[in-house]
Amino acid sequence: MELAGAHAVVTGGSQGIGLETARALVAKGARVSLVARDSARLATAAADVAGDTQWRSADGARGRRGGDRQVAAGGRVLAPGAGGWGAFSSRFPT
Repeated sequence: MELAGAHAVVTGGSQGIGLETARALVAKGARVSLVARDSARLATAAADVAGDTQWRSADGARGRRGGDRQVAAGGRVLAPGAGGWGAFSSRFPT
């Protein structure tokens, strides 16, 4: 499956499952927005993932607003790598 032109928001994107998911999405052609709490790890992860990748630090309510901005900016694929589904589930109807 190719994802060229898709914008994916990956929570927990600085490490573990979220980071590996971001790598896989970029490899398939998606533009990826990483969201996690640790900005230093996020910057390192974004550089490591490369491709069309951006990041936003998320901590509490400020982080939820940051994720909401990513979704509002055209995020169409949500990959909750860490506890992010509750913050964004209303934006992605089933």
